[in-house]
Amino acid sequence: TFEIYYNTYYMVTLELHEAQLFRLLCTCFGNDRVIYGMSASAICDGDFPLEDEFEEDETSWVAEYKCLFAITDEAFKPKLVVDFVPGFTNLIDVIQVNKRNAAKSFLNARGIHYIGITEDEFSKMKNPDSNFDLYSLLELKVQTGDIALEEI
Repeated sequence: TFEIYYNTYYMVTLELHEAQLFRLLCTCFGNDRVIYGMSASAICDGDFPLEDEFEEDETSWVAEYKCLFAITDEAFKPKLVVDFVPGFTNLIDVIQVNKRNAAKSFLNARGIHYIGITEDEFSKMKNPDSNFDLYSLLELKVQTGDIALEEI
């Protein structure tokens, strides 16, 4: 685990792969635009899921789902969520997979793109001999019409 002074106000403890991703995102988007551990309801400005979007037992945790990193635009409005996908640590939790899929739907319905990074993709991004970097990953994962990379 690594401790990072986040925005010089408080310290967060991250696993090594999380700290590495944080540095990559800060390099790409800027330190002030990468937010760690923001809840899905905060990212969506309190726009809670409607009953017809999710099953009754899902609505409570979707709003409180903690996203690993949120990326904001210049007006500090969240535009992109980046997270590691289940199985990154070789352990797959079906409940977490379902929660992550529901959170992705919740965010996408509100105009916020969600990107999950696999262990293989992250390894390629860290490899200095690879031509695959964070920007390449974003270009692959951001679907046409969702958001323009220039917007974030």
